[in-house]
Amino acid sequence: MYKTVSFPKHESGTGKIERLRINLVEKDENFDGWFHKLGSADLRKIIKHNYSDLEKNAVQNHKPISSLALELVKTHYEDKLSHLPSPAESQLNLFNGDNSKPLGRHGTFSPNRTESIHRWYPYLEGYSSTFVESLISKWGNDAASIYDPFAGTGTTMTVAAMNGMQGYYSEINPFMRLVIECKTNNLKEVSKRLDQLEKYLNQLLDYAVCNQPTSEEAEAIIAEAFSGRPYFSKQRLAEVLSLKNAISKLDDADEGFKSYAKLALGSIAVQSSELKRAADLRYRRDSEKLPEDFSVYESFKEKISHILSDISPEFSNLENVFLHDNSCLSETQHFHSAVDMVLTSPPYLNGTNYFRNTKIELWLTGFIRSEKDLGFFTREAMTAGINNVSKNGRALTQYECVEEVATQLDEKAYDRRIPELVRRYCADTERWLKKAYCALKDG
Repeated sequence: MYKTVSFPKHESGTGKIERLRINLVEKDENFDGWFHKLGSADLRKIIKHNYSDLEKNAVQNHKPISSLALELVKTHYEDKLSHLPSPAESQLNLFNGDNSKPLGRHGTFSPNRTESIHRWYPYLEGYSSTFVESLISKWGNDAASIYDPFAGTGTTMTVAAMNGMQGYYSEINPFMRLVIECKTNNLKEVSKRLDQLEKYLNQLLDYAVCNQPTSEEAEAIIAEAFSGRPYFSKQRLAEVLSLKNAISKLDDADEGFKSYAKLALGSIAVQSSELKRAADLRYRRDSEKLPEDFSVYESFKEKISHILSDISPEFSNLENVFLHDNSCLSETQHFHSAVDMVLTSPPYLNGTNYFRNTKIELWLTGFIRSEKDLGFFTREAMTAGINNVSKNGRALTQYECVEEVATQLDEKAYDRRIPELVRRYCADTERWLKKAYCALKDG
């Protein structure tokens, strides 16, 4: 097993991109599993040397540079083990391997925020790659294929692709499908052309800076999509739209390269706006306002730097993942006895509107023209929010156990749509669970 560490120009110390291949000679299952999940950015932080200094130290110590790097990584790993908390009872212990530490925050997306590849698009509604690894290890150790009916940002699919599993997914949100493809299939392809991707992204940024719309032009553009909504300050709106325009204007670019530009723009969209994503998307409070000198261009530059530093030639060996169907509720495509394992986190019965929460990303990346277009996705999605309980076109199955609660809600709920929401959520739940069950092979 080996891992290639990429050192971008500004971190190499040599003035050019350097790549270091670290080989594992001894077999340690726990270390190997941990090491396998690290990206270039993670390893550079652990090694704490640029390529030039590492090379000098290797010469002084009469060691191969790869051996020195591996020693630094192992020292970090052993130090990390010595500081692990003792096992504790928790709800997540159900998902732990027999001898693993408690998963704690790994049942949320939070750990992914700093993890290579997964950090490209932070997401509240998700779980960590460690969580997925643990579930696969405990419940599907021999699984060769996996299906995620609600794929989100693609954590399950990314872990599957990196572990040689055949991945299948469903996801209605087209921006999320873009994120998934960038972290899997597109990653496999661009890992062979990293220098070209870097050149394209830098050219795009330069083009955007030099072709910024006026405040008046920018206001007219956003008014067509979100009339009367002060989502961006004037200057940041002009910068955001210049990046959006640059992606469409540089139309001779490779579509795979374009997907990374869209991902980078989408991932900085909310953080560059007057909005904040908490439980739902909302306007910033006074204490959360961005500083006057906040630069969209600098945020974009930092994001593409993260993306480029996380991509390594080793990703050319990833397994492909496949979009089975946009919606796991669809009855148009049959998916029988195809996979060994189903792993997902479905929408919750809590009123969250997953499409309204990503409307800025959907607009900037060209998937919607205005807020009105969100209705299509809401109708297709699982009934989990107040605004998609009616006219969604799916048959409503009623269950005696659900009616015990729903009929009480008919009388007590402050909004008459709430009991209908409960009924439809349960009917949709049976629908996707049946499809997931049919997708599984015997055993």
